[in-house]
Amino acid sequence: MIQLVAIAIALAGFWTPPQQLTGAYDVDYERSTIVAKLKKGGLLRFLAHEHGVVPGEWSAEVVFDPGDSRRSRIVVQIEAASLIIDTPAARELAAVDPDGPNDEDLAKIRAKMLSDEQLDVVAFPAIRFETTRLRLVDDRLELYGELTIHGVTREVDVETQLRLEGDAWVVRGSLTIEQKDFGIEPVSIGGVVKVANAIEITFEIYAVPSR
Repeated sequence: MIQLVAIAIALAGFWTPPQQLTGAYDVDYERSTIVAKLKKGGLLRFLAHEHGVVPGEWSAEVVFDPGDSRRSRIVVQIEAASLIIDTPAARELAAVDPDGPNDEDLAKIRAKMLSDEQLDVVAFPAIRFETTRLRLVDDRLELYGELTIHGVTREVDVETQLRLEGDAWVVRGSLTIEQKDFGIEPVSIGGVVKVANAIEITFEIYAVPSR
């Protein structure tokens, strides 16, 4: 019986009835994270590094109404030119080896990533995700929406875990995208050392009721 009571208390702290989540939310940017993991590929992949990339500037809009999905939305916009690669924090978030490229190589990699050969941040300054539909299922939030990178928009769906921490709710999820789907050719050095086409994106967003 004691164990059952303990489980019930734990679940009560983890979850709450959906109607209590209704309304607009502000994102706690200090606690929220978005990271992209770039894996290595090519014949000489053992000579390359995996990378962690995080946004320096981004914004999000969160509105949730479990009774009317048309009024619910999550919009995330990243300033492409603000992307930062391989800081210690970025590499930790991406769960890659802490020993990455040296500072000189990092500067070259970042310049290449932002150039017109890759993201072309001058022509396409924003990376944007906007839900077209979302659905709450138990402690999961299923997101369906459009992701725009490099001026190309693709439909994506993401299944996330939803948990509550005080008056904040936390959405954590991940998705894998293909660079070529967005018109981007993975970075390659001589065709033998390159970044893999697939990129893993992981996010954790803390949202608190708007005051």
